[in-house]
Amino acid sequence: MKHYYGVDPEVKKEKLKNSEALKPFLEDIIAQADTAICEDSIAFKMSEYMMFFDSGNRNIYEKKYFGRRQKCFFIFIAYWLTGDEKYKTPLVDYINYICDEFSWCLPAHSELPQQMNEAVVEHVDLFQAETARFLAEIYMCVGDTLPDYVVDRMHLEVRRRIFASFKKGKRYGWEDWCMNWATVCAAGCVVAALYFGDEEEQKMLIPRLNACLDHYLLGIGEDGCCKEGISYWTYGFSHFCIQAEALRVYTDGEVDYFTHPKVEKLAKFLQKVRLAENKVVCFADGFEHFTYRMGFQCFLKHKYPEVMLPSLKYGTYKGNVHSAFDFLWFDENYKEDAPVYETEIFEDSQWFIKKTPRYSLAAKGGRNDEPHNHNDIGSFMITVGDETFMADLGRGEYTRQNFTPSIRYTLLQNGSHGHSVPIINGAYQPEGGTFCAENVEFSENGFSLQMEKAYPVGLIDGIHRQFTCTTDRVVLTDTFTPSANTTSIVERLMTKIEPKVEEGMIDLGVGKILFDASKYEIKVNPVSFDSVTINASYKEHNARDIAVPTTVYQLDFEAKDRNETVFVFEFVI
Repeated sequence: MKHYYGVDPEVKKEKLKNSEALKPFLEDIIAQADTAICEDSIAFKMSEYMMFFDSGNRNIYEKKYFGRRQKCFFIFIAYWLTGDEKYKTPLVDYINYICDEFSWCLPAHSELPQQMNEAVVEHVDLFQAETARFLAEIYMCVGDTLPDYVVDRMHLEVRRRIFASFKKGKRYGWEDWCMNWATVCAAGCVVAALYFGDEEEQKMLIPRLNACLDHYLLGIGEDGCCKEGISYWTYGFSHFCIQAEALRVYTDGEVDYFTHPKVEKLAKFLQKVRLAENKVVCFADGFEHFTYRMGFQCFLKHKYPEVMLPSLKYGTYKGNVHSAFDFLWFDENYKEDAPVYETEIFEDSQWFIKKTPRYSLAAKGGRNDEPHNHNDIGSFMITVGDETFMADLGRGEYTRQNFTPSIRYTLLQNGSHGHSVPIINGAYQPEGGTFCAENVEFSENGFSLQMEKAYPVGLIDGIHRQFTCTTDRVVLTDTFTPSANTTSIVERLMTKIEPKVEEGMIDLGVGKILFDASKYEIKVNPVSFDSVTINASYKEHNARDIAVPTTVYQLDFEAKDRNETVFVFEFVI
């Protein structure tokens, strides 16, 4: 069997079993597998599937859907690495549980409730493709030890769920999308074709879906920035690498995307946006807590030696549908790299990141029509150590409402009212590509932009925002040019730390905000919301995302003199 991940599973498993670095992860996998084989698979209910269409809730069904795949993954990895026969029958059962599902497509992505026919079974979304990829990985690592009937079943289900619609001539919108959908869906289908398809099916799918690699790269600027956020970088780019590596092996090295300069820049994205040991830039639908896919990062390090390996205490093998690549690609002699304090500039995406031993600043310009967009032109976040001093709230809970255009930007995490940006005449930034930053300039210690075009036309003539960084502070200077329609300017700053307001100062514990008390009226508005973080610890397996009740504080500054046009804040660390 040809190994399209570039690794021989039989050779690799012997190295992994003797790896001290991987030992706690393997112990956890085996413990989880031992628990899973003693439990019955939870039944799926059609009423739970239909909840998304009835109320917008997708979490109840998805928890079971991904939980089943998690348990199957634990059993699969334990069986592969130990060869213990006690895992074999449960693995066969779990494979068949998955094959018995009437659809691998999530309700949020399906064509229900308008129709209930083969189109629902055959519809390829992210997770239909990921499930096919997952079954292919099982076949790649342990297929020769499984009964013929279960191998035949995997072949059958992949053919009717993945290949069938392509054979009928269906074209999916995601094939042309310049974002993570293109490469996640394509990678799953291509891997499935390589392991389960015949020559005709491979020739049908592989050349067609390899175009998705190019489309994905079109969504990445020449600066190598993934504007969807770090979690989507991990998701989309890891599947890009799965597909690109499979293509490299399939073509015997004739097609090698890893020589592409943009791919090398993209490979270093994680280390560039890491602000502190446990914090990362969380613009758009990102998460602020730092985790990374350990095998994927090792793969990138192997391809590009300048890629940095973080501490394994933040490493995970968790994804939506787990992948064997975190073990196949893991460096059994893993060695952590020391942190580097640098200024990172993403010119195309208009992101500025300043990292120092005392603090880190991330600020952005951009447009309000970006992938997984938030209305956040001019927004910023500051970390001090592992504390978030000035906050970006990251992504909200994924519900139908979160993706309903008329509702999305009323939600705190998505709208500009939940970001550290001005409010003009009580109005927030609207969504759309015409609302954008202009005249963006970078330096080693500063970042500036014009952001009047982030607001409705005619509301204000000019907003110049300037960040200046020194060793112990960030100075924010906003200069406004009112129009005839400008009646009020409010500066809003966002923090999750309860503020102590004093004369000319707001104490946030890890730092202070200094301002001219004679110029501003201050209002502190605490707002409760559910802060969503990914449950990525290898020791926690009970949920995909965790919604934690959180209080954020909106600090609003309004000039006492309506003619005041310059607002200055010093963030002192």
